[in-house]
Amino acid sequence: MEPFFSRSFNCIAQHISYVLISVRELDAMKTALQKLEALRNDVQRRIDVAEREVHMRRLDQVQLWLSKVDASIFEGNTLLDSATREIATIALVAAIPRIVG
Repeated sequence: MEPFFSRSFNCIAQHISYVLISVRELDAMKTALQKLEALRNDVQRRIDVAEREVHMRRLDQVQLWLSKVDASIFEGNTLLDSATREIATIALVAAIPRIVG
């Protein structure tokens, strides 16, 4: 019976470790997305000023960069939302033995 409990404990410990590592990685990803969004907003403001005050036209390369950044921010936020839900589920499953026992 002891090997069963040992394996069960190892499995639960592994899940908890996964959750803790994932939470740190998600925090780093969230910070990186916030920095990217701030950079995108700064660039957009400079573009707006140049178009309005200097009557410059936006280059296709600039528009492509903005579009790619918008897509990356959207994908990153979608991934963060999904990963956060998954981690919450794993944490709940890891807590079930304490709740039941």
